[in-house]
Amino acid sequence: ERQEELCRLARHNFPLLGLTNTHVVCADCTDYLAQMPAADLLFLDPARRNSMGRKTVCIEDCEPDVCALLPQLLAKSQYTVLKLSPMLDIAAAMRSLGCVRQVFVVSTGGECKDLLLVLAQSEAQPVRITACEGPTHFTFTPDEEAQAQPRYADRCAAYLYEPGPALLKAGAFKLTATRFQLDKLHPHSHLYTSAQRVDGFPGRRFEVVQTFGFGKQDLKQLRHTAPRANLTVRNFPASTETLRAKLKLREGGDNYIFATTLNDQSHVLLLCRKC
Repeated sequence: ERQEELCRLARHNFPLLGLTNTHVVCADCTDYLAQMPAADLLFLDPARRNSMGRKTVCIEDCEPDVCALLPQLLAKSQYTVLKLSPMLDIAAAMRSLGCVRQVFVVSTGGECKDLLLVLAQSEAQPVRITACEGPTHFTFTPDEEAQAQPRYADRCAAYLYEPGPALLKAGAFKLTATRFQLDKLHPHSHLYTSAQRVDGFPGRRFEVVQTFGFGKQDLKQLRHTAPRANLTVRNFPASTETLRAKLKLREGGDNYIFATTLNDQSHVLLLCRKC
């Protein structure tokens, strides 16, 4: 750590936390890396702000530049773990680094919080990507996702499934359907359905109360049935704010409405409740 004050606080706090096997060094990692002994694992959390204090996302814009340090990192340890921005494009990061062996996408409180890349010098093998949605982990390879052939639903059945943010970030859009034997609503909607309830899904599950179209009578009935609802838009040609204003819906309550596109290109409103 480059800031002496943070080092002082760490030296004070670690023993209080029972961490007696730590050693705090006040130094720049680019200087320290050259003379440090070899380690089993290195963990880096590069600063994601530029000299103007603005947030950065790309690996090359973080400090230090991990791409420039990569040969030294791989020479000093068997594994290197990078903690990077959850906004980072995973495929682009894999191309930039070239030695990614595992990817972990971590969601907490309904939000994608962390992106961890595990680097190693070992022989090339399929990269394993794991979406961590609380206690549920979904692991796959890019080839498995590319080769997956999901079924597409003609309509929404009794249950609707919305992937968690980590699963969406990880990009297992087709494989999610095949692994859990669900039907996908549309190639780009990333919502799934089933006639029977499926447990263990890494996201939210809903019971479908009714499907509405956009005719005047449908919208009138929807407003009467659910005057207050949580509105979500997935693969739909309007923003949440615009659609809420059009539907004249108040926000909140136990009702959930998904505005989405079905496989036949029709637009629907799915009134659901959590289950």
